[in-house]
Amino acid sequence: MKLTWKNFTIFAFFLSLLASCGGGSSTPDGGGVPVAQGSASSPVSISLSTPYAGSVDKTISYYRIPVTAGSIYKITVTAMTDDVDLAVWRTNLWSSDALGCTSGNLNLIDEQCEATATQTALYIQVLGGFTNAGAFFTLTVTPVLPAAPAGVIAIAGNSQVTVSWSPVSDATSYNLYFSQTSGAGKGGTKIAGVTSPHVHTGRTNGVTYYYVVTSVNANGESVASAQVAATPVAALTLPQSFNFDNGTLQGWSATGAWGVTSAAGYFTSSPYSVTDSPNVNYSNNANTSITSPVFDLTGAVSPTLSFYHEYSIETFDRGYVEVSTDGGVTFVDVTPIVDGYVGEIFSFANVAIDLSSFKTSSVVIRFRLQTDWNGVFDGWYIDDISITN
Repeated sequence: MKLTWKNFTIFAFFLSLLASCGGGSSTPDGGGVPVAQGSASSPVSISLSTPYAGSVDKTISYYRIPVTAGSIYKITVTAMTDDVDLAVWRTNLWSSDALGCTSGNLNLIDEQCEATATQTALYIQVLGGFTNAGAFFTLTVTPVLPAAPAGVIAIAGNSQVTVSWSPVSDATSYNLYFSQTSGAGKGGTKIAGVTSPHVHTGRTNGVTYYYVVTSVNANGESVASAQVAATPVAALTLPQSFNFDNGTLQGWSATGAWGVTSAAGYFTSSPYSVTDSPNVNYSNNANTSITSPVFDLTGAVSPTLSFYHEYSIETFDRGYVEVSTDGGVTFVDVTPIVDGYVGEIFSFANVAIDLSSFKTSSVVIRFRLQTDWNGVFDGWYIDDISITN
């Protein structure tokens, strides 16, 4: 019997103190050998449509729950009329090296258990801990879906969009959904089994496409990620400039909290600049960025990236300037300071970066902030970005 989307709920009624059943132990490495409900010799699967309702010896009985190998399950005990302690095991070989699947005994709490790569069942053992005959409880084993991907970003290119996201630890694959209608979510057109980054080709320039990504594992598919959007355009020719003074990112794509700010004194051209964390300090363990549209540098003589910035970046955090020649799939560090921007400068300074090594390509430019686990500062302010020849 295979675990499906539907919760497995097993009702155990009329738990009694049958000391006469004897020989059993309240732990799997004790003197007795637990047996499955309804069988004296081998495990049996408890029928979901016909819950077991017989007398149960608290010390020698267990339930066998079929599961999918390698999947994660949530185990919940509810509706308990008296204290009943349960233990969850990955094996029914009741020995001192039996593998526990939860931290301690279950008692009106939620626990998670991950099945091993070859495991096909969980074993829930009734340990006792109650005093009243006729006590009962509800045990629910639910497959845990993977989390939705985070850090999703869509970068517009010429007749294409590059969509990337952060990995999800328990996902085995990902699905991408796209639509020309905002809010379509998983109702959009599905592209199954994609990897990050995914280059979505064959798009129409000037049309906005909306994307969500989902994670998939043996238990099923996650909810949709946050929606992102991009409008493919032909590569921009030089010169190009961005001052963000209309209060938007002007075609740049953002991850994390990157956005425009009008905070007094934090711009070179009034009234806006762009920053990693408007109005607050940045977060720990962050890796966020803004990425430009595509620029066509082919035929350029001496292409140059110029911008103004100031920053307050903690000692072990870094700001990087990066260039991609494959639409945002991979990036090259072009930060003029070795190991990136760090420390503090409290007035806007101009930076010019020679892009001549990319003048046979179309490029996208990225400003990226990466932080460690401890210590947060105000962050990075950038204004008046230009790409000239």
